[in-house]
Amino acid sequence: MKRSVAKKIKPGDCFFLSANAYVWYTRSDDEVARLRAWNDRINGAATGDDGESRVYSRQGAARLPSPTGVIITRLNGVEWHGWGKKPVGLVVATVTTGPYIGRTVAVYRDELKIKM
Repeated sequence: MKRSVAKKIKPGDCFFLSANAYVWYTRSDDEVARLRAWNDRINGAATGDDGESRVYSRQGAARLPSPTGVIITRLNGVEWHGWGKKPVGLVVATVTTGPYIGRTVAVYRDELKIKM
């Protein structure tokens, strides 16, 4: 089955991402602190089984609950703070609709579907 994928992309173009598409973002200091507090409260301790402090990544990921609009801001230079290797084919976009409105995210170029 052939998928329609945006071939020529430039900054300022608007696209829709389908539901269940992944987006990656950088967590703020407050988000990391809330994550740490929540996990420590659930687990009852700030250390792992080995006695070392838990480490929390600034790299966040989300799966979109519904079709979401984005505006492409950059084609390269994706900010990546994950422990693993950065995925290939990411572009930087700003979310314009849905629950993540206003957030700068990285999305797969292949996930950009319909030009708005």
